[in-house]
Amino acid sequence: MRQEHSVLLSKIQAFVHGTNDICFLGLIGSASNTDTLYDDYSDIDLIVVVNNLPQYFENAEWLHSIDEVWMTFTESAPDLNHWERRCIFKNGIDVDFVLVDKTKLISDNNEFPVLKEICHTTLKVLFDNENIIRKFNSIISEEKELSFPDETEYNNTINDFYFHYLWTFKKCLRGEYWIALQCLNGYLKQRTLTMLEWYEHSLHGKNYDTFYNGRYLEKWVEKSLIDKLRETFSSYSKESIINALVANKKLFTNIAKETATKYGFTFPEIQEQKLSDWINNEYIANNKLPFSAT
Repeated sequence: MRQEHSVLLSKIQAFVHGTNDICFLGLIGSASNTDTLYDDYSDIDLIVVVNNLPQYFENAEWLHSIDEVWMTFTESAPDLNHWERRCIFKNGIDVDFVLVDKTKLISDNNEFPVLKEICHTTLKVLFDNENIIRKFNSIISEEKELSFPDETEYNNTINDFYFHYLWTFKKCLRGEYWIALQCLNGYLKQRTLTMLEWYEHSLHGKNYDTFYNGRYLEKWVEKSLIDKLRETFSSYSKESIINALVANKKLFTNIAKETATKYGFTFPEIQEQKLSDWINNEYIANNKLPFSAT
């Protein structure tokens, strides 16, 4: 770990030792081990089990007791019992404090699906004065649930992608580049990521580690796909959006077909061709596109 990170982590530990409201502090993520995932760009990810969740989630004053704060904000998913305060300390060190309500954790750890995901591979205990680790051990010991998609889930993802492919085309040709880019570089990439994960699992088995939400994708995706992925991202112009959109559709279609073959599903060849033909006939015939969309 970098010296600046170590110094800040020591200050965080000193703060925890000086309060009665925190009963557990754990280090997770790349900084919690010395494997190849940790580098100069890694942040510090911490699990903090507290007696008074609002005090640490709604109030940022406690951070200033640790070190100089540049920026801080909160993220939450209440239905998943996920509460997070994110912070940039001086020297550009970003820290994620995942805040856990002790009472809820003790009563039922099944209410913490995000916690199960992020603690599954690494957890280094830095402070524990109430043997909270026993609850985390029960979480970590549970087998990570990995499964292949069923055909209904596969078909829904296929239809979702092509619906938004056409939707993005129309937004772009209307001149709504901001909206088109949001879908192309955001929503469609999430559908593409899902298909990439299924494709990789079809090649290497369901226990093949595709990490979480695209993390370290460059390490687990087939090397032959990296250049193709690069072509699917767009800058702010009509030509760039259309080129990237067509490239994204081509990549998605190819891996979706291979995935269908591996899982024994049926790819909607006829419907996909009708959509491509319609786009070509509608837009190229009217000189709205200078090239084929297939």
